[in-house]
Formats: sequence, structure tokens, C-alpha cells
Amino acid sequence: MALTSLHMAAASLCCLVLYQCRPGDFPAMAQTRGDRLWVLKWFVPIGLVYALGLAAANYAYFYCSIVFVQFMRQGNIFLVFLMSCVLGLQRMTALRLLIIMVIIGGQAIAVSDETGLIWIGFFVQLVAQLADCARMVIGEIVLGDSGLRLDPLSYALFVAPTCLVVLLAGTVATWDPRMPQALAEWWPLVVPSTVLACALNLLVPYLLKELSAVGSTQTGILRDVTLVFVSWACAHEAISALQLVGFAVTLSGVLIWCYIKASPDSYAVRSLEQALGATLTPRGAPTE
Repeated sequence: MALTSLHMAAASLCCLVLYQCRPGDFPAMAQTRGDRLWVLKWFVPIGLVYALGLAAANYAYFYCSIVFVQFMRQGNIFLVFLMSCVLGLQRMTALRLLIIMVIIGGQAIAVSDETGLIWIGFFVQLVAQLADCARMVIGEIVLGDSGLRLDPLSYALFVAPTCLVVLLAGTVATWDPRMPQALAEWWPLVVPSTVLACALNLLVPYLLKELSAVGSTQTGILRDVTLVFVSWACAHEAISALQLVGFAVTLSGVLIWCYIKASPDSYAVRSLEQALGATLTPRGAPTE
């Protein structure tokens, strides 16, 4: 909790410094002047789920390996899409439902062969993913035409301090007197991780704005694949043959999903949709 608080404090400071130096890059801040308290109410749920997702994700590493976490994270595309369908941001079809079942099946194979699985770690990671997916979907609404139409940097300027307040409360509740000593010992790793956290907090809103929550989730595929193989090659994380099969099935489903989203009018996609049947949600719902 303390590490995530440090990351978010640095992100908040970075946003504030940028705003003071280049206010023109935050056009929504001028538009919301006088209404910022009302705007901030939109960010309370985002801050809550963001803080919960960060804290739970870090806590899950006490029980789960990096490889196992990446196996689970492949399911985020399903969670985000399902939430988006419920809120009318995406449209469900029989083809997409079939691919979702493939993704879930691959995950089930990978998870079932995890040696030394501690179920509390599994459920903590699941909570982290649900919270993170909820953050992305709510963020898409806030950034989109149906929401506040904020620019990405203004969004980050609102989100970071809101999330920081929640994380600070959690840090106080879980404070350990040994934390300052640990920071002094591990600062060579803490500093670059903090810089990366700042960069992510500035870049993610652009992905949500341009690609939607589903598209933003798809960009994490390369990260997950890289982490799995780096952990296996460098950290010597144990990966069974069955887990590799499950990961390959899940990854194949995700890549097919990406192709469908990128080329919805292609002959292959149209043929499969016609063969499987009609849409499962109203045609009026967006597809991107």
C-alpha cells in the first residue's frame, strides 16, 4: 500500500507541475472552472476502484507468481467487454461470446495446473482485475462524448489525487515502522518504478480516449506475453506444459478478438457471424 501511495503521490505531483507549466495542455480545466466540485464527484468511484485495484494487485504477489498473474490478466478483455455491454458501450454477438468462452477455457487450463496455488491469492487477484476493469470502463465514459469530454491530461489530474487520498488512508491503516528503512534500502528500484508509474498514469488516459476500454485492454497483451517469458527465462519461474497450452489458447482467443475488432467487415468475420447467428444485444449499441 505504501509503494502504491508513493507512486500515486509522484503522479499527482507530476500532473500539477505540468498544469502549472503548460496549462494549455489541460483545456478541460478551464471549461470546468466553477464546477470542479461537481466534476470531482465523477472521480470518487474511479479513485476508489483504482486504489483497490492497485493495492490488491500488489498484495496478490505475496501469494501468486508473476506468471500466474499474467495468465489471469488475459481475462481482462472479457471482463471489460462484459461491463461495457452492460452499460451499452459495446454490442454482444454470438461470435464474441464464443471467443470469450475460448479465453475463459484457456485460463481455466492454465489456472488448474498451477502448482502450489493459494486460493486467497487467486481471489485477491480477481478483485484487482475487477476493480481495474471497472476503472477503465468508467474512465471511458468520463472521457467520451456521453460523459464530461475531458482531455486525457485533465482526467489524469483529477484521478491521481483522488486515488492518492484513498491509498493514503490505507497506508495509515497498514503502516509498518520498518517501511522507511525498507525505502532507504530499496530506493534504487523504487525510483525507476515510480518514474514508470508516472508515465503510465499520463499515457493510460490517452489509450482510453483513443481506443476505448476494450482497446486499451488489448494493448496489455504484449506486456503479458513479455512478462511470462522473461519470468521463465530470467527469473526461472516454473511453467508446466499444460499451462503453456492454456496460455496459448487464451492468447489465440485474444488475438482473434483483436482481429475481429480491427476488421469487423472482413469476409471471414462476416461469414462467422452469419453462421453463428444474430447479435445478443441491440444493434443500436456501439461496436467500438
